[in-house]
Amino acid sequence: MIHRLRLAEGYVALADTLFGVGRDFLVGIGQDQVWLAPGPGAQQLLGTKIHEAGIPEKNTNVLSATIKLGPWSERLHELAEQREKPEAVEDRAAWREHLLRMRQPAEFMTTDGEVILSLQSDGGSLEGTLHAGKGVQTFLGGQIARFTKE
Repeated sequence: MIHRLRLAEGYVALADTLFGVGRDFLVGIGQDQVWLAPGPGAQQLLGTKIHEAGIPEKNTNVLSATIKLGPWSERLHELAEQREKPEAVEDRAAWREHLLRMRQPAEFMTTDGEVILSLQSDGGSLEGTLHAGKGVQTFLGGQIARFTKE
C-alpha cells in the first residue's frame, strides 16, 4: 500500500529547503517493510520495489537502505546557485568556493553515487556494512582534501 504525504509549507523547514515546498513524499507500507521515496518517479519506483520484495522471510537483517545521492546532489547544487553573488569583492571568493563545494559530480547520477547501508542483529548485538560507490568516495576525498587546506 502506498500513501501520499504532503507537508504544509514551513512545517518542516528542512524538507522545504531540500525538496521544495508542496512536494509529495510517498510512503510504501508492506507487511514488515516501510519505504520512503520523494521526487519524480517515486510512485513507479515504490510500486516496483514493493512488488519485488514480496512477503519477507524471517531473517536477521534489521535495516537495509540504498541512498541515491544524484537527486540530493542536484537539489543542493540548485540551492547553491540560488545564492546571490555578494556585492563586496572580498566576499566573492567564499561565494565561489561554496558553489564549487556544491558541484554535482556526474558519478552521482549512476550507481557510483549510491550509499548502501545494511544492519544485522543476532538478538544480542548489531553488526553492519556500509558501501559507498566510487563517485561518493571521490567526492568525499575531494571535500576532505579541500578542508585540510583551509
